[in-house]
Amino acid sequence: MEQYAVDGGLPGLTRDAWAIDRLNPWDAKIPLYVQAGSFTLPLPVDPETFRDSYQNYTIYTQTVGTNSFNFFDPKIGARFSAGDPLRGFNAQLFAGQGHDRESGLPSDGVDFMGYAQEAVGPFALSAYRYQGARPSPVGTDNFSRTGYGFTYDQWGRFSSETVLQQGWDSTCGVFRNAGCASSGGFTQLRYQFDKKLYASARYEGTNDPTNGFTRDGLVMLGYGPGENSRITIEDVIAHTPKTTHTMNLQFSVAY
Repeated sequence: MEQYAVDGGLPGLTRDAWAIDRLNPWDAKIPLYVQAGSFTLPLPVDPETFRDSYQNYTIYTQTVGTNSFNFFDPKIGARFSAGDPLRGFNAQLFAGQGHDRESGLPSDGVDFMGYAQEAVGPFALSAYRYQGARPSPVGTDNFSRTGYGFTYDQWGRFSSETVLQQGWDSTCGVFRNAGCASSGGFTQLRYQFDKKLYASARYEGTNDPTNGFTRDGLVMLGYGPGENSRITIEDVIAHTPKTTHTMNLQFSVAY
């Protein structure tokens, strides 16, 4: 269970509260798991747990029209997993409530997601698809999000992660029967100079008819004075459409 005491200056919410069980013997060649509760969806790069930067990944917080769905917020449901996510082939299936936390919208059916990954040495190729329905002022929005990921050496001195995503909504919530396409992605690099000092850079962008084309990049330097603490300083360069710079300085402690 993971409970936020404070989140962005506001009272925190429960992010993770789940139970997991292994379905077959521990010495089985292909591990099988089932998980139920509130948890982060399976993605090539976790939207928060392994995010060094204060800046969110824009494709994970992107919403289209009146549809409040995004990949950052946890979902309530059940997930079945087959295979080891750290090596070889891994497949996961999710089914959950068609609802987004704090959206104010009523639930609409059941959402489904499929995730597949092949990890070979330091490389990992992955693909995912999420689909569901949300109510809108002009009718039900049947939507889908399809993405592809390529990561290299996520746990090594030098690492690289790239995720591309495409989406479709049957209605953007403005005109009846007027569907809209969306897209986005990011690529990032990280280098660990030693056990304490590291640097990273990221470039990302999103595009959809209701929010237009946005893009930003960031460069960050991080230092870990202790095993459970970290100091980071970053510059977020946004183009929306005027170029702006935002400096973030953060000190974090985790246990």
